[in-house]
Amino acid sequence: MLEDTRLKIFMAVADEGSFTRAAYLMGITQPAVSQNIAELERETGRILFERGKGAVTLTPDGERFRVHADRILREHAALDTAFSVASLPAVSITATPYLLHSYIPSLLDRLASRLPMRITVRTLPEGMQDPGDADLSFYSAPYRDALDFGSVSLEPVRSVCLIAEPDLSLSSAPVLLWSPLRESCEAGILGRVIMESDDPFFLLEHLRKTAGTVALLPSIPDTSGFRTLPPPSSLPVLEIRCRINEKFARTEPGELIRSLLTE
Repeated sequence: MLEDTRLKIFMAVADEGSFTRAAYLMGITQPAVSQNIAELERETGRILFERGKGAVTLTPDGERFRVHADRILREHAALDTAFSVASLPAVSITATPYLLHSYIPSLLDRLASRLPMRITVRTLPEGMQDPGDADLSFYSAPYRDALDFGSVSLEPVRSVCLIAEPDLSLSSAPVLLWSPLRESCEAGILGRVIMESDDPFFLLEHLRKTAGTVALLPSIPDTSGFRTLPPPSSLPVLEIRCRINEKFARTEPGELIRSLLTE
């Protein structure tokens, strides 16, 4: 009797004073409206509408039923609003291509277990630290960069040298280079760079398809089939950083995320 659809049909008939106009309003057939009203009357044991030639009007029992139906529908609407996706706190995140694949997925899992959120994720180019209008910005930076104010230091990023063929060496083979490592690469290595990208997963896929090359990348999960060598000592020690929008940091989601990041 208290099904949401039946109550909506009842209210439409009461408001329109017509089964036909109520059917049009609800997007159903007139016989379907008549059937739902008949079922309500049978279940309540009351006549809810007076059927006349030109109009349908509420009986006294119908008027009383309308008060309760209206209250129930309002409560249903309030419940939908309170627990709908649109009501969840919105969080916008930017992250570099490397972190989008390596760090952000586990962070999102931890967030989902603490507080449901509606999250928007966008790519942040490597080397860019300004999150713009984003609530959170994740990027790689030199370890303990004294000039990087206002960021949270998370964990180190280890660099590796991957080689597909045993007889290749970093000192002679063409190089695929992850962009953040460029500044500290020796001139001899830079002179042999044939491809550079801020997306290490793209470079790894290219390494699988290109014989006779080596790759300087951050440490990533799936490097099966490759031989790993220590990277050149000149490469910088990087770490994952997060910059939190000041206004967002004062909200409940912002406080929760900061506590998770510093656990």
